[in-house]
Amino acid sequence: MNKGGPREIDILLAVRRWIVVSLALAACRAGTGGTPDAGPPRAVTVGSLEPPNGAPGGAGIVFITGEGFDPRAPVEVMFGDKKAPRAVVLSATRIQAQTPAGVHRQAVPVRVILPGGASIVAKGTYYYGFPEEEDGEPHDHEAGKH
Repeated sequence: MNKGGPREIDILLAVRRWIVVSLALAACRAGTGGTPDAGPPRAVTVGSLEPPNGAPGGAGIVFITGEGFDPRAPVEVMFGDKKAPRAVVLSATRIQAQTPAGVHRQAVPVRVILPGGASIVAKGTYYYGFPEEEDGEPHDHEAGKH
């Protein structure tokens, strides 16, 4: 059996490399092998809430800013001890959450729970009520008090 000369061996090696590279690129595109220049995963941070307050009945929409969110991964958002009925990662820097019902004139911490259970608390609190109610005093959402 003729194994071929040096030229044929070079061609076979080039074809094998092409197949390996093609399979690796296909895996990257399918999401099973990462991306070529992705580097290490970024740390997830959670920043501000917009708006920082809303009606106690819930069903309001809050946008949570931060960094490192994965739009392909599920996420949970907690308002105090109550889970948001709906939470969606819109981009690497923004989550949209529906507020659960809460206690009027109460400030609660907001936590983002990532896949795997890691939990990050947002800066400031979410206030069930509006900045100027009944007493006419503005509410300090950062400190959770008047």
